[in-house]
Amino acid sequence: MKPNTSKNAILAALLAVLALALAGCWAGAASTPETDRAEADGRDGTTSFAGRVEGTDAFVAVVVNRENRALAYVCDGQEGRTANVAEWFTGTVAEDGSLELRSENGAKLSAQVSGDGTEGTVQLPGGEEYAFSADPAEEPAGLYRAEETVDGEEYVGGWIQLPSGEERGAVKNTSSGFVGGNIELARPSKPINGFIGNDIEL
Repeated sequence: MKPNTSKNAILAALLAVLALALAGCWAGAASTPETDRAEADGRDGTTSFAGRVEGTDAFVAVVVNRENRALAYVCDGQEGRTANVAEWFTGTVAEDGSLELRSENGAKLSAQVSGDGTEGTVQLPGGEEYAFSADPAEEPAGLYRAEETVDGEEYVGGWIQLPSGEERGAVKNTSSGFVGGNIELARPSKPINGFIGNDIEL
């Protein structure tokens, strides 16, 4: 398939992807190196959190691995509506449990992590700042990510599932920052697990 930049094609494809994810139709999707699993039970030293961004429709997910590296995602995409926010953040966790994560677009996520959850603020690329809180997430709740390259264009899909079963998600062209496209990335069957160092490139 060749990427289609028309608004109608982008919206239609995104709605199709999110509709399938929200309906839980990807439970049997195969895992790949880019779509490994993340458990919140700490068996591999990985902990996951998922929650809401106050004053918005966005959800937030934070995953911390055994190397104290952190990956976070903030997204408000949902069925019937294209995402306005779909930001990936990376960084490290300090000894006191604090973290300062950055996105490639200059957004910032600051938080304090503990075994009971994480609380903090997220500053979006436009400068808007919002508070958030996230609770420990046990599968199937958590953060999901899928990647694909088509005709030289790189796409990344991100999904957040809360313990309640509610979801947010979006597919983004990492080269142009364009949300959508006619690339139907299937949500992985398992959340992210044990990413090491900089294996995940944003």
